[in-house]
Amino acid sequence: MTLHRQLPVSPPQSGVLHILVVEDDLLIQRVLGRLLSRAGHRHTLASNATEATAHLRSDAGAFDVAVVDCGLPEMSGVELAHRLRQMRPGLPLVLTSGNMAAPPVPGWLTQTGPVPFLLKPFQLHQLMAAVDEAIGAVARLHPSS
Repeated sequence: MTLHRQLPVSPPQSGVLHILVVEDDLLIQRVLGRLLSRAGHRHTLASNATEATAHLRSDAGAFDVAVVDCGLPEMSGVELAHRLRQMRPGLPLVLTSGNMAAPPVPGWLTQTGPVPFLLKPFQLHQLMAAVDEAIGAVARLHPSS
């Protein structure tokens, strides 16, 4: 997978993570799951907003970060990101999309921390750089998160 926006290449700074992956394309979902497992991270897969919110509701503290596709069937990824942050303030988020333009991210969402955006296709090290960026930004804003 290749990313169009270059992010710094660095090893994950956060150790082993539990990542909530919200992706409606089952092939991409499986590939991301395998890549994250090979990189030593835990992951939980969700195909839509209902599944994602159910996972977060069952154990809000279980996830270190959520990676959310913008083109979900029930609601946009931006709307889901807002819902996830309502459920767990300070949750680090990364948005992804296969569309050429980044979605407009409302100011109210970024007030609780920057939300990196990745254009599909992307490489694992680029995803992990975006995850580190999201975790670092939230940690600076919410030191106890």
